[in-house]
Amino acid sequence: MNLGLYLADIKPIDGGVYQYSIYLLRMLLNCKQIDHITIFIRSQNENDFSDHFEKSRVTVIVCNESKVKDLLRQISDFWIARYYMREYPKKTFLAMHRFFNPDRKYFNSFDIDLLLVPKQHAPVYKLKYPVVITMHDLQHLHFPEFFSPLQRIQKSISYYISIEEADRIIVSYDHVKFDLEKYFCSAKEKINVCAVPIDNDWITRDAIDIETLKQKFKLPDVFMLTPSSTWAHKNHVAVLEALYILKQDGFTVHWVATGHKTAFYKIIAQKIEQLGLQDQVLFPGLISDQELRGLYSMASLVIIPTKYEAGSGPLFEAIRYNIPVICSNVTSLPETIGDNDFVFNPDDYEEIAFKIKKALSDSDFILKSKSNGLKQLKFFSELNYSKAFIETFELAVTNQKDKKKIEWQKN
Repeated sequence: MNLGLYLADIKPIDGGVYQYSIYLLRMLLNCKQIDHITIFIRSQNENDFSDHFEKSRVTVIVCNESKVKDLLRQISDFWIARYYMREYPKKTFLAMHRFFNPDRKYFNSFDIDLLLVPKQHAPVYKLKYPVVITMHDLQHLHFPEFFSPLQRIQKSISYYISIEEADRIIVSYDHVKFDLEKYFCSAKEKINVCAVPIDNDWITRDAIDIETLKQKFKLPDVFMLTPSSTWAHKNHVAVLEALYILKQDGFTVHWVATGHKTAFYKIIAQKIEQLGLQDQVLFPGLISDQELRGLYSMASLVIIPTKYEAGSGPLFEAIRYNIPVICSNVTSLPETIGDNDFVFNPDDYEEIAFKIKKALSDSDFILKSKSNGLKQLKFFSELNYSKAFIETFELAVTNQKDKKKIEWQKN
């Protein structure tokens, strides 16, 4: 199979989607059923993935952009939104969308069997080959308070369009599948659950040495780590409240929280100052893969306090690197960690504080966490991740051929 993989617009600041895309690329490169991969990328993000290109099986296509293309996309998006927002849509609107879309002719010019897009939205649909997307979550329906009214409207419309237009939809977990079936009934016949291919480390570059990192970030010997963008649902504030509780009890904990600083970081910074935790907390923003790998090797604990997560990359990484890890009891996280001793209620500051202290000071708890990590790593390493993906690709190709055959017979 000749596969197209659309990685344009995916950047390190995208967090989990970026990591997922690298996991996916590495799995596909090791998959015998994939003969060749055409990777679509932009010049701005080519270096983000270049370490993972296997040149003998990969063709890298740099998509050229222009203001004219952007304008045509906006016009095209306007018409398809009008089409799907009407109870009785006019086919003229759909025709206008396809006429103005600048990507249709471009992508149809490639000799591939399928276009895979590892995010919720593809640049174009209904090509001469099937388009498969990955839907990561419907967080805006579970936690609407984290989104503005306009953001909720935009997400609902754009997700609806993607679900209707895509040939197949990949999700990583059953809970995402259940959400899609509940809120978008038309998705039911299109969904395939394909577990995140975490059998290989997504970080391929060697870690920066400990002394360099210690000096750069002024790190103590013992600290806990959270790699995560500062979105509200990532729940950094709860950890700050837990650290304050521990501080009041005379137990000082240092915390490094890496990742893209979103607008919500202002709230986090205010909370740090309010609780007087400036000397215990470090938010360095986005760091390099080498630096992150180095911090993992130094951390005494990884904590994942999120209120909602389709799946957690940092949890997988902590398990792989055999670092003690505790996480919230939401979505797929308890199943991933495999032992309720290492989970907590993300809204219970006292419980979070208790688990942090235990994970940093109780030698039996630490040993049990590492032992549990080895058990889970063995389980995940033995899974055949590529099987579900290949079956999804083959089903998408077969379904499109059947549809074309039916259309030909009608005509």
